[in-house]
Amino acid sequence: MTNDHEQEFAAQVDAWLDGQPEHGLPPEDVALYTQLRQARPVADETFATSLRARLAGQSQEQITMKRPTLRFSTRIILIAAAILVIAVVAYAVDFALKQVIDMDAGLSFIDDAELGTELNLSQTRDNLTVTVQWAYADDSRISIGYVMSGDGPLDSPASDYYPLNYTLRDDAGHVFESAGGMGYTGEGGESVSVSSFDTAALGDLPPELTLHFEVEVEIITERSRATLDARPTPAPGDPPVTYSEEEGNSPFSEPYGPFAFDFTVPTRAGRVVNIDQAVEDQGIAITLKRALISPSRTQLEVCFTPPQLTLDRWGIAANLYINGSNVFDEQITAGDDYIEGTDCRRLIYNAAFGERLGEWRLEIFELIGFTGETGADQTRIAGTWDFSFDLMAEQ
Repeated sequence: MTNDHEQEFAAQVDAWLDGQPEHGLPPEDVALYTQLRQARPVADETFATSLRARLAGQSQEQITMKRPTLRFSTRIILIAAAILVIAVVAYAVDFALKQVIDMDAGLSFIDDAELGTELNLSQTRDNLTVTVQWAYADDSRISIGYVMSGDGPLDSPASDYYPLNYTLRDDAGHVFESAGGMGYTGEGGESVSVSSFDTAALGDLPPELTLHFEVEVEIITERSRATLDARPTPAPGDPPVTYSEEEGNSPFSEPYGPFAFDFTVPTRAGRVVNIDQAVEDQGIAITLKRALISPSRTQLEVCFTPPQLTLDRWGIAANLYINGSNVFDEQITAGDDYIEGTDCRRLIYNAAFGERLGEWRLEIFELIGFTGETGADQTRIAGTWDFSFDLMAEQ
């Protein structure tokens, strides 16, 4: 059983949670309650109400067992517990973004270590909302997590959203090249994306970056999705069905936007390990110059003179072993990229290897030359180019 004091305070807590922080509360406590309420995340009110009822019942049992009068310390516990309920709900709201971040081992480490920056910046136009929720920057890449949601601006409600033509620059005029991205499209026209950008153009990394991010949005409506799903699947051996804007049958709308955001994020520096090892095989000398080990990503700089200058570009097939274990066994995503104006490439591993001390070994087993835009014509040179170095703790 509860007394009048308990019922009165329960009503005060409900009023406070509903947006009336000063309703009936003791004057000496108003400032504290207001600060706590302003600090809470946005909640799913339906779920919060259900849990609040359970919380009230549990709290009343505890109060009845102790004494019939609510003291200040008990009020604080109730308020803190209510905020915890709302915080749990808010974490669930961002669950889809967490799933996309976890697609990248390096960014997953960053998020788990709470090294990213929560932003929660939103813009809405004609029932289409873009929210930049999260960002991170180090001396290898900048990553931005954002959500596109709503019915959309078209006659038929949106089925899917896709980011298009996204750009990032800083207040010093640097324009950052895209370094890939990941995404997820859920039901009801909500899409979650993480777009990354290369910070190699910066040189020395400032302690923080003031950034301007723009993104346009492509939309597939429910009507166009139904039409697309209704088209028959080609029979085995038949040419695939293509949907091109030139033919006027693309299911996408014109890009909508741009949506623009300005924000500042702190940066985190990695470490550079100079190696300068040269190995020759098949008459080709390859040099492993250095490793850039950033908190979210690792890059190995490899240089060689192309054996046939007539080919458009050359790729490298390699394995990286750390203390005898192949990093690809951990489902690490990787890639490579030219360093402009040089004969060097960066082998890029999207993983947090900064704490992997011990023996590192890079095994290059093939060079692959490509001709033409599609790269269908290839020249492959098998060989053995092995490099090793010890990664020691920083002094």
